[in-house]
Amino acid sequence: MKNKLETYVDFPVDNLDLSAYITHGNQKSYHYTLYAISNHFGSMGGGHYTAFVHHGGDQWYDFDDSRVYPISKEKIKSSAAYVLFYRRVFE
Repeated sequence: MKNKLETYVDFPVDNLDLSAYITHGNQKSYHYTLYAISNHFGSMGGGHYTAFVHHGGDQWYDFDDSRVYPISKEKIKSSAAYVLFYRRVFE
């Protein structure tokens, strides 16, 4: 079995601009903001999932099984980020 990659990959929290990748877009905005992150801790054979969810303003929460904790925006980026959820921002 191959090993899981643990490399940190930086990603934008605010203003992910995909305009350069849209060839025939008729929308004015292709900007997105991050609203949730699914994290995976462990190996390819098993592990544990948590989630960070944005609740408005600068408030983020860490969901870990039956516990929910506030978390600062500065701590949501990690090498455990597995799936990123973005929402389109309409200006």
